[in-house]
Order: sequence, then C-alpha cells, then structure tokens
Amino acid sequence: MDNGVLIIGNPEKHPSSEAFLQKFVKIISHISPQIYIISGDKPPESDNIKWLQIKTDANKNSYLKFLIAQLEIISLSWKLKDMYDAVIILPTSFLFPNIFLKLIRKKTCLFIAQKPDDLLLFFVKLNLRISPTLIVESESVMENWNISRYREKIHIGSLYVDPLFFPEKELNNRETIIGYIGRLSEEKGILNLIHAIPEVLREVNDVKFIIAGSGDLSGFVKERIDKKDLHSVVKLIEWIPHNKLPSQLNNLLILILPSSTEGLPNIVLESMACGTPVLANGVGGIPDIIKDEYTGFLMENNHPDTIARSLINVLKDREKLEYVSKNSLDLVKDKYTFIHAVKRYKKILSFMRN
Repeated sequence: MDNGVLIIGNPEKHPSSEAFLQKFVKIISHISPQIYIISGDKPPESDNIKWLQIKTDANKNSYLKFLIAQLEIISLSWKLKDMYDAVIILPTSFLFPNIFLKLIRKKTCLFIAQKPDDLLLFFVKLNLRISPTLIVESESVMENWNISRYREKIHIGSLYVDPLFFPEKELNNRETIIGYIGRLSEEKGILNLIHAIPEVLREVNDVKFIIAGSGDLSGFVKERIDKKDLHSVVKLIEWIPHNKLPSQLNNLLILILPSSTEGLPNIVLESMACGTPVLANGVGGIPDIIKDEYTGFLMENNHPDTIARSLINVLKDREKLEYVSKNSLDLVKDKYTFIHAVKRYKKILSFMRN
C-alpha cells in the first residue's frame, strides 16, 4: 500500500460540483503521492490522479440512481483496495460505501456541506454516527447541522481561492449590476429573488440583474421573468466557465446568495477576492466569513420582501460598499490561500490515519 487517498465524489456531473472537486483534489494531490477518484465529475489531470468515472442514467428514478451509484462505488472501491488507505466521501448520504470501506479496514472521512433531501436524512444521520472523521468548511456548518455532539471528530476543512480571482475594476467604476451565480434549484432561493426584483426596481434607478446558472428550475425562472416582464433588466446566462468567472464578478456591484441551505460556497470567497461585496442569507458556513456590514451583508431570511429590502438598503450606501469590499478582500488574502488549505488538510489526513 502506498498511502494513496480515495475520493468519492458526486455520481452526477454538474459544473458547480465539478469546480469544487477540481479544487479539492488539487489540495489533496499536494499531500498524497497517489489519488483515486470515483465520481461523475471530472477531476484535474495529473500523473498522480486516477479517475474512475461513474455514468448515471438520467431516465432512471432518482432513488434507484442513488442505490445503483453506491453499488458501483463499492465495486470500484474493492478493485482498488490495495492502492489506498484513506477515503474521503463527499456525498453525505452515501452510507453503504462507508459501511463497506469500514469492513475492509479503510480510514474513512465524511465531508459535510449542504443538507440533502429530507428523504435521505436517515442515511445521513447513520453516516455521521459511523464516520470516524468529519470535515466541515466552517464552525457555522457544524451548528447548522446540529452536530456539535461529534465535535471531537470534526475538523475545519475550508478550501481556497484561486489566484486568478482578483480585483480588475474599482468598485466605484462599476455599473449597478446585481448578480446571482449558481444552481437554479429551490434551495438556492432563485425564485424568491425574481419575486423581489420588481420591488427593488420601484426604489432604485438604473439597476440591472444577471442570473447565471442551470438546474431543475431553469424553465420556471424563464417563465417568471416573462410573466413579470423583466427582460429589459434581467439577463440570463446558462453557465459561466470557471476561467471567465473573475471577469464576470468584476463587473458586478453586488453578488447575491439567497439560499436556504449552504456549506461555505466557493462563489462567496471568489466574489470577495474580486472585491465584489456579497449579500447572502445567513445559513451554513456563510456567517463565519460574512460579518454583517464588515466583510459582507447578511439577510435574516430569504423571503422576497427581505431580499428586496436588503438590496435597497445596501445600494443606498456606496461608502459602506467600498468599506466592505476592502475588508472582504483582506480576509481572503489572510485566510483562504492555497497554502493555508494544504496545511489544514495535512492535519486532517494525519488525524484520519492515526
């Protein structure tokens, strides 16, 4: 055994989860001599990275796909059993691979971010209990999940911001453009944001919105924009390639994140690194990095009225926006570099193996 690491990723390919996997694998590849990835998402290419791709059938029932993916992961894990000693499982609901890996005496670890579908909570709770190591991206994620009882085996494993994210345009030279970048799904609060836009337009002049992403609600989003006749102020973009994201963030005055559940979203840190203030619902790990009116702006909830009122208040104080922009940029430089992330995960892998 060469002390390789196995990473179990999401079985279904998606741009946001793939971006996360690419960054996560890059960190581990600087610590472990060999990495094996079982995932639908593509990892970065390197001599010490081997990818075993899972392909899911889009036509199958979601719960059937959930079961089949885990059985495939178990099969692939067994074939590689002599090549790794530590396993990091990214989908929190994947209980069966975790049980199997423990039976063949592998050191397993569960990564905790967004809460899953309520119907999968039974599997998640058991997975939390049997996992000897848990990773959260921040303290608030632990509180949001109500898992403080596992504190002794919980480790903070936040990622990093890629150096290509930096301020290209001064905030006071930007147009009044509010951006949402992420999945178009219910838990992201995207429909609530669209409902809030007309109220913002009534009180703020010359404001525009960009909504970038794809997902289950793509059709509903287009339909609501049509119904509310918002075409002149809302621009829809299906998805932004990661290498184009810095320039897009540098064109925004504010990034908004009205999610009802989150871990510690990469897009928040990337926006802060570009000097773009973030207005977000205070869920998951977000309050650990966004201190209200200091490193960003927090909303009490993601109801449309709250979103509208929060945006209006933030847009009326340009001096506060400049102040927050500087503070958030300083925070990213101080705590969320690649070197900091590698140090964090060296400690986590050492704990797992000892």
